[in-house]
Amino acid sequence: MSTARPDYKIAEIKQIMRSGDVWVREFTVGVDEEVPWHRHTQVEDHCYGLEGLVRVQSAAPGGKAEDFTLRPGEKCVLPAGTAHRLTAAGGARARYLLVQKGEYDFVTVAAPV
Repeated sequence: MSTARPDYKIAEIKQIMRSGDVWVREFTVGVDEEVPWHRHTQVEDHCYGLEGLVRVQSAAPGGKAEDFTLRPGEKCVLPAGTAHRLTAAGGARARYLLVQKGEYDFVTVAAPV
């Protein structure tokens, strides 16, 4: 499974800590940037809004698609296997903290219909 950073460009990713199977990073997503549609085989994503508005789109296997905005101080959890995409919303950059636990992979998926 891949542990390298996937091939996409956003304003900044700061590694806060990595130990064993826990990875904590701070993401800054600029206007018109995205963390593209993907899923993780074993990793559950815990996203915490820090600044601006983060648009979270997700589609769980066999479940309904969701599209919501994460504000500073709010949290969402994206279970393993859930396809998701994160972008800045509201016409300004956004920052969020991402906490992941488990064996990391990044599986690119097509945008759900």
